[in-house]
Amino acid sequence: MPSGYGTVAPSNTPGGNNESGNVGVYAETGNPDQSHANGTTVTLAAGEANWHVDFAFHHLVQLGNRLWIENDTDGDATTGTVTPVVGQIVTATSSGGVVYTATTDTNGLYTITVPASDVYTVTTSTPVGTLPSTVITTVANDGNATANNDKNHANTGTQVTVVTTNNLSVDFGFHPILGSIGDTVWGDLDHSGGDQTTQGSEPGLAGVVVTLTQTNGTQITTTTSMTGFYLFPNLPLGVYTVTVNTNTLPAGYQFTPTFDADSGNDSKSLVTLTPAVPDRRDQDFSYPPLLYDWGDLPDGNATNSPNYATLNANNGPSHVIVAGLHMGANEDNELDGQRNNMALGDDNNPGGQPDDEDGVTLPTQIIAGQTALITVTVVNTTGQNATLYGFIDWNGDGDFNDLNEQLTVPANNSGNVVLSVSVPATATTTSQLGARFRLSTDASRMPMAPPATAKWKTI
Repeated sequence: MPSGYGTVAPSNTPGGNNESGNVGVYAETGNPDQSHANGTTVTLAAGEANWHVDFAFHHLVQLGNRLWIENDTDGDATTGTVTPVVGQIVTATSSGGVVYTATTDTNGLYTITVPASDVYTVTTSTPVGTLPSTVITTVANDGNATANNDKNHANTGTQVTVVTTNNLSVDFGFHPILGSIGDTVWGDLDHSGGDQTTQGSEPGLAGVVVTLTQTNGTQITTTTSMTGFYLFPNLPLGVYTVTVNTNTLPAGYQFTPTFDADSGNDSKSLVTLTPAVPDRRDQDFSYPPLLYDWGDLPDGNATNSPNYATLNANNGPSHVIVAGLHMGANEDNELDGQRNNMALGDDNNPGGQPDDEDGVTLPTQIIAGQTALITVTVVNTTGQNATLYGFIDWNGDGDFNDLNEQLTVPANNSGNVVLSVSVPATATTTSQLGARFRLSTDASRMPMAPPATAKWKTI
């Protein structure tokens, strides 16, 4: 050692304590007379003394210790399914505003080394798509202050007072934000097509099966209540498809909705639950009742009038109105047969407007024993084969069961279809003759049965 130099060691350093300034039991803090950091080189001239190289230490403690996401909301990491929050920054702020941080490891654990004997506010941000779990104010489970599941602190920050021991009970539990999807399936009696705000007194449809499908294909089903209400609660955030099983609609309702939650007409809607909007109670669907077109031939409603079984009570013919399948320019609907001795009930029914008594053109004369040509204007845009049926009561006995009283011709496309009718030589010429015409894609039904897809004309 050169002449004039000597060694200087810290004086009054607590025995056995660490003066490295790193994480340990003690660390250097300096002192008011401008002490130097550990390892500072001091140069002394010959005969010179320096009594100002001081070293001070303070006690260090650790704050911790765990962040997790649970599938329940009890704030207890020992119950339910728990997933660690990895890579999350946790901050401890001293009473003087000094900030210390740590990052959670693969197990969701963290430790922050801070000076002892102070009050710290420990905070962390809320993981996306979660909420802080219910706060537990007492040490849970085993009561061990170093356990990983002791206490769940408020997400907005928890004050922790430390003296000279570690506090490894500053845990944060979170649970996913859960959402819900609903709401109502109802009968659109007036065919208005409005959303639920227009429902008014229109009835909810009970017993309708609604399916919720997740993006991974998992499905949940529920059934509408007596008021048509349905709900899928406690759903994780994400994308779902809501589907109404139209096969479970009550009898008498159309399968095509007049209101579909995503403005389509397929009884499905795509719904996304987000942290900002976790609840979607706006998934409504409305279905109109089936509309039927009835005939208006006599049904025993006048003296000596024939009984053509026109009314519903007599199993009169009717058809569900189907788009793209009709005779003539118009089609209307009624609640029952419009029997009339002159077959004018449909024409005279203002509630059934527009009047649909067009589309069938009879020859100027129909002569017994000769052929009559009847032209029917057919509209068939369904893409299905159809059959045009003609029924004429040649003998005036009130039915269409006699020889040459029924005939058919294909009507697979739109246009004029001609029925060539052999008028019996015995056809009555002294009374009105009833006639009906039917256009149907349903070949499985008897010609006079009320078909699911048909169009009737009576003259």
